[in-house]
Amino acid sequence: MSGRIWVLDGAVDSPGTDVLVFEHSGTTYAFRIDASVEDNMDALSHEYNILRTRPTAVEVDTEIKKLEKQTKQRKTRLSNGNSELELKVSQLREVCSTLAGILAERKGVEVSRIYQLFNIPSS
Repeated sequence: MSGRIWVLDGAVDSPGTDVLVFEHSGTTYAFRIDASVEDNMDALSHEYNILRTRPTAVEVDTEIKKLEKQTKQRKTRLSNGNSELELKVSQLREVCSTLAGILAERKGVEVSRIYQLFNIPSS
């Protein structure tokens, strides 16, 4: 039944107004059409294309499950990559310590003072 379209004649139901009914994936949509059908055709065509290409509930569920699976895989990779991240953080701390030492030497102050100025915990 997906994608059926029919028109209810306004002469029978309500004079001067036709109704376009569109059924997609078990959901029925109705659009009122005034006497000037030509004015409504672009809007109806646009709405029809949106509804026709709208994913079904099954497609949405499949996409959600796929995204959940990808998220779980990323979490697994992140937990395995912690040692690599810790190594990078350690290297970054070493570089910061070296830069703080050079800056302290040039300014003639203690390294701890540089840490204080830039709010860096000395560890």
